[in-house]
Amino acid sequence: ARASSDRDFEGESKVRTSWEAPSGGLLQTIAHGSEDAADAPLEEAKILDEVLGESRVVRSELSSRLALLAPIAEHCRRADFDAAVKSAVSLGDEGVLCDLIRGLAREQHAFSLDAFVTLAPALLQIISDSAREENIVSALQLLQLLIRTFGDLISTVRRAPGPAVGVDLSAEERRRKCDRAFHALSAIADQLPPLKRRAGRVGPLARGLLAAIQEVG
Repeated sequence: ARASSDRDFEGESKVRTSWEAPSGGLLQTIAHGSEDAADAPLEEAKILDEVLGESRVVRSELSSRLALLAPIAEHCRRADFDAAVKSAVSLGDEGVLCDLIRGLAREQHAFSLDAFVTLAPALLQIISDSAREENIVSALQLLQLLIRTFGDLISTVRRAPGPAVGVDLSAEERRRKCDRAFHALSAIADQLPPLKRRAGRVGPLARGLLAAIQEVG
């Protein structure tokens, strides 16, 4: 009986030993899992900090943009669109200017010849240098609108005989503005060939704008 008991004990020992051997690996896995679980809150906190940091940057940029747009919006509320355009161009902020021109493009009579002359160099810079396709599209669309509105006037004034100096000051000023607008359009036309080959919306808009500029000339 005792021999049987010893054999049973040895069997139990072997079973327990054979079970305990892999359990060390299992315990190690659990231990590592516990460590990973302990690190999880740290990782989550790090991610949260990054997200909140990006959110703070976005909020800061939006606040800055709104602060810049506030005086421009006030000009628009008073229907003083020339002043709004001058203010936006003077800031030198592409995003603010594009926000304005996208809004004003819906106003049929928002632009004057003065606004055209003021906007043209800024629009040239956008189509030449901007990395944002939507801003290039907005600039091209606005230029087409300006040409539809003022193209005939520019052509007619420039082809007409110049008024005698000092006789009609308003006519002289109008001619100077039309000359400036035409020269700005010529500079813009020089930048369009690379854009004509672009895919998406830019290519067709650039081709249409170039044709419209050539008609003005």
